[in-house]
Amino acid sequence: MIAIASLVTFCVVSGLMTAVLAQQKRDRVNLLFAVFSLSLLIWSLAALLGPLRALRFGTQDYIRIYLLSTGIALNAVAYFIFVADFIHDTTEITQILQRVSPLVLLIGLAAVWSGIAFEQTSAETYVLTPLGYLAVGAMVSYTGAALRMVVVSEDNRAQPLRVPTFVLMLAYLSLLITPLRDTPLAILMATGAATWVGWAVLRFQWFDPLRDLREEMRVISRDLRQTVTELAAERAKNENLTRQLQAASQIKSEFLDKLGQKLRTPLNSIAGFSELLLSGIYGELTDKQLDRIQKINRNGQVLLELISDMLDLNRMEAGRMNLQYSPVLLRPLFDQALMRLEARRAEKPLPIEFDLPSDLPPLYADDARVCQVFTKLLDNALKFTFQGGITVRAAHVHVEQGKSGQFKLPVIGWLADGDWIITQIIDTGVGIAPEEQAKIFDEFYQVAGDERLAELSGAGLGLTVARKLVEAQKGTIWVKSVPEQGSTFFVALRVHPNARPFDADSAAQPAAVNA
Repeated sequence: MIAIASLVTFCVVSGLMTAVLAQQKRDRVNLLFAVFSLSLLIWSLAALLGPLRALRFGTQDYIRIYLLSTGIALNAVAYFIFVADFIHDTTEITQILQRVSPLVLLIGLAAVWSGIAFEQTSAETYVLTPLGYLAVGAMVSYTGAALRMVVVSEDNRAQPLRVPTFVLMLAYLSLLITPLRDTPLAILMATGAATWVGWAVLRFQWFDPLRDLREEMRVISRDLRQTVTELAAERAKNENLTRQLQAASQIKSEFLDKLGQKLRTPLNSIAGFSELLLSGIYGELTDKQLDRIQKINRNGQVLLELISDMLDLNRMEAGRMNLQYSPVLLRPLFDQALMRLEARRAEKPLPIEFDLPSDLPPLYADDARVCQVFTKLLDNALKFTFQGGITVRAAHVHVEQGKSGQFKLPVIGWLADGDWIITQIIDTGVGIAPEEQAKIFDEFYQVAGDERLAELSGAGLGLTVARKLVEAQKGTIWVKSVPEQGSTFFVALRVHPNARPFDADSAAQPAAVNA
């Protein structure tokens, strides 16, 4: 019976110790349980020596008693330290017992191996001496302290240890009863307690993290549902705000259209009658009257241009700019633009030279809007040029793989592949600083810092309208300028798809059109 119980204990405890030590996340609890299990193995091996001695395979009987006592004593102290660490008991009495446990164990083992804890009454009978009872009492005290810890502790790990701790204490007490000492009851009870404790350790290390993970997933799922609900509410709110903004934008567009039409009527009258006065149809004007009427006419034209620009921007932002595409020849557009700028050219008679190849193919664009673009660029050149002149050039350019052999583009891929007409409007004016060249196409932006420009600067919408009109027709506009040397504005627009194919021999030479 004792041999079978010892072998069962050895197998069960070995398996438990292996399972606990095989944990991927091994901490101090695993090592303490391994020490507790190892002491139980010593206990089982010592108990097995009794039957082996009867079969003449064992050692002297006192060696068995000493090993048995060592295993039991080490088992009690190791279990106490394991429980304190497992349930995180940091009370003062627990810390004191942990500190003195090595000393108590050392004294007890010294008493055992010195032979003063036992007294031999016959060849195979040993009884405890008072010092032996004191050692057993210390062992039971440590087990009782472990039982107190698991009973009073509020840690959720303490509850599964209450029953096995009580069973282990009964196993130690059974060793004090002589009739029970020679039975496998104590070791079987200790094995049962160890199995229970080992299962608790594995459960907390295997299943509790999974349970905690499920709980975290449940919380995350709840938070995710709440977040989705909040996002849905925010999306509905944003959609509502978008509808309100669209309605407000529609109201603003309608208001600006109506306001523009209302303002144009009196301004047209002012501009028309001022031109009649300047023509002398109502009689001769004095020099002072002539000067004042010219200012009225000029400022009226500025206001009309400003209103037209604002209305155009409003239509483009609202998506109501209808473009009528057709084949458009370049030179007639510039003739129309010059007619619109007669007043400006009369004030500042700068020479304007045209370098337009006679065989340029037609553009694929809205002629009225392209004429508006060129008018603004020529007006801009006239306004900011005080000496020298203006040159207009154009070239038929073929782009392939983002590059052109006839025209040096700012960067590779600046224009899409295909046929383009690139128009350059070159002036010898005040120029634009490099840091401001990227801003001049922004709404209401004006180049500052030059006193000569203070009276000439408009509302800052002309170049913005030009850029938006060019981009609306899938074209590109850019500028190259050097301060005090002049500026060159480039406008690239698509060639009509039915135009003749590109002929490199008839194209402008690269040196003549170099960006």
